[in-house]
Amino acid sequence: MKKLLLFFIFISSFVSINSASAQLEFYEFAFNLYHNGERIADTNAFRITYKATEIETGRVTVYELIPSADTSESYGYDYNLFSSGSMLRDFVLQIYITELKDGKPHSTMNIIIHDKKSSAWTMLGIDKVPFTPGSYKITHETFPDNRRDRPNDNRYFPFLDDNFDWEKIKL
Repeated sequence: MKKLLLFFIFISSFVSINSASAQLEFYEFAFNLYHNGERIADTNAFRITYKATEIETGRVTVYELIPSADTSESYGYDYNLFSSGSMLRDFVLQIYITELKDGKPHSTMNIIIHDKKSSAWTMLGIDKVPFTPGSYKITHETFPDNRRDRPNDNRYFPFLDDNFDWEKIKL
């Protein structure tokens, strides 16, 4: 009888482990910035900030992004925006890429990301963001359905490649 009781305790502990190891929701965006055909990761030439606006409450949070020191840790991208404990479908994100001239803002590119149907674990890689002033919007309809595999990192995510037509999503 003791063995049977211990067996049920042992089995029930495995059942509870599965629900306890569930992954926290997150959204992540990673990209490389290009200006005049050159890849740029210079905080003196560009300032990159992003604003997350919560849809239900209207609460706004603003962050400044710093280029990655080691792109091997950020899937080969210079800039990486990561938020854990949040689901993209609850927010409207705006990424502001501001060109600086003599340390002062000169022109701005605004990328709006609003995907009401995103999963709890959303990632998007953008291989090439060609700096062009204006506003661009990525929605559920324009979110890519291709996939880049990073099996060593156990990550699989959609991406916009070098040839993405930014004029399609220009506002």
